[in-house]
Order: sequence, then C-alpha cells, then structure tokens
Amino acid sequence: DDCQDGNAQEWDSIEGGTPGWTVESDPENSDDLVVTAREGANLAFLRGENDYNFNNSVWRLRFKQVGSGSGHINFRWVDNESSSIRYFLSVNTQNAGLVRWERPDNHLDVGTVGSIATDQWHLLEFSYYDGTVSVYLDGKEGATWTDSQPWEGGTINFEPYPEGDGAFYFDDISVCG
Repeated sequence: DDCQDGNAQEWDSIEGGTPGWTVESDPENSDDLVVTAREGANLAFLRGENDYNFNNSVWRLRFKQVGSGSGHINFRWVDNESSSIRYFLSVNTQNAGLVRWERPDNHLDVGTVGSIATDQWHLLEFSYYDGTVSVYLDGKEGATWTDSQPWEGGTINFEPYPEGDGAFYFDDISVCG
C-alpha cells in the first residue's frame, strides 16, 4: 500500500482514526502520502490483532524516524491467552536490532541490523521461511537467524513510541507469501 488514495487499507488503528495515527503528505514531498505516527499512537495491526496468517512471508516497507523516540516493527506476532511471541526490529535514533521476544520476559537479541539515521528514509525487509528470519536494511543483509523453536504464523504491526514532536513515517508497504 502506498497510501496515495489517502487510506492505509486494512491497518486497524490507522483506518479507525486512532489518536496519533494519520495519513498525510510526506513533509519533504507533498505529492507523496505516508502513514504518520506521532506521540500517543498505539499499536497498528494489518487486518487486525488476531490475523495469524503471516507465516512464510516477506514484508517490505520504507520508514523514517524524525526527532526522538523509539519503536518496534513487529513480525509474526502471536498474542493470546496461552502465549505471546514475536520477532521485532527495535528502532531508535542510533541503531536497529532484531529481537525474539516471548512472554513473560524472554528477550533474546539475535542480531544487529544496522544504523538508523534520523530524518532519512530506510528500506526494511523482513523475511521468514521455515524457521529462518532475515532482516535487510537499505538493501544490505543485517541479521539472519534460525529459530530452534519456530511457531506457525502471526500478525504484523507497528509499535511506535515517538516523543514530543517526533514522528515515525511508513510508506510503500507490501507483504508477499
């Protein structure tokens, strides 16, 4: 989805007008509409929180962080009464890292993905195939890791935490099987 129609189709919190989320012009290119997360934005799921259909898949998008804050770009998240598990790209104003997280507090850093420059667009690609997750940043392989305890499917979502007048921008979002 490139959001040029003014909508972020099938992104629950964004389409629903949840505070902190908008689709608006890129500040550097008024002809390009992008998803914007500002302070107060909550999780935004593609097709809702319980769509666990993203198993062997590739998720590509462009993102940019402006100002201070941090965030997670979550891949293959399963969150229900019996478990909560996900991979995420941990993003802050210095770097990005791949993390495997499982409730209650099993946090495993599985690789450094690269440096994140603020005020600059970055191309992110998450791929998962039969237990191996890979993350590419700006066309370069950043981390690849094979999970010894893989699970079936999960959701994808944004979890931004911009601070003050900071923002996260997302554009050109695609998911392929």
